[in-house]
Amino acid sequence: MATVYDPFIEGLNLIGAPVVQSTSAPTSSDGGAIGTIWVVPGSGVYVLTNQVGSVSTWTLLSSGGNQEIIVTVAPGSAVALTNNTTANLAILPLTRGTWDISLMGTFTGSPTGTQTRIGISTTSSTFASLDGKNSAISPTVPTSGGDITLTTAPLRVTPTGNTNYYGLVRANFTVGSVSAYGVIRAVKMSE
Repeated sequence: MATVYDPFIEGLNLIGAPVVQSTSAPTSSDGGAIGTIWVVPGSGVYVLTNQVGSVSTWTLLSSGGNQEIIVTVAPGSAVALTNNTTANLAILPLTRGTWDISLMGTFTGSPTGTQTRIGISTTSSTFASLDGKNSAISPTVPTSGGDITLTTAPLRVTPTGNTNYYGLVRANFTVGSVSAYGVIRAVKMSE
């Protein structure tokens, strides 16, 4: 399990850190050393806070105290799924405050009779209620002709302390194999 460095808790010492200037926000393929600063003039400053293989976590810092945490699982690091078994796609550690969390999951493979599902939960490998705010389910497709991507609407949460939120994925299929990749993102709205 990866640990994400949260500059709002541990402080941020970026003396001598590498700096990249760009016209767009960093992606999971934009790696570097932990602490790398990514500057997008007029848009924001990001800090690389965690990287395991091709899974990168960039934290957006702004003078207004807003914080954005993005955890990306790239297609090359897709999570292999077992039929009808919920898996953690990514773990998003949040601090106290009000956050909006969203999840995008893409399912790839060559399955038959597939129904896919994504969701956000505070319990590892366990879907919360199906209230439409924290999960999405695809209809069953007889044969997969391409990737299936699902997204959730932003889910507003208010943890009172350090809390892990899990981006969950599950596929029901009869034949073949399925893997999932995607992004879980949180934006801090207030303390």
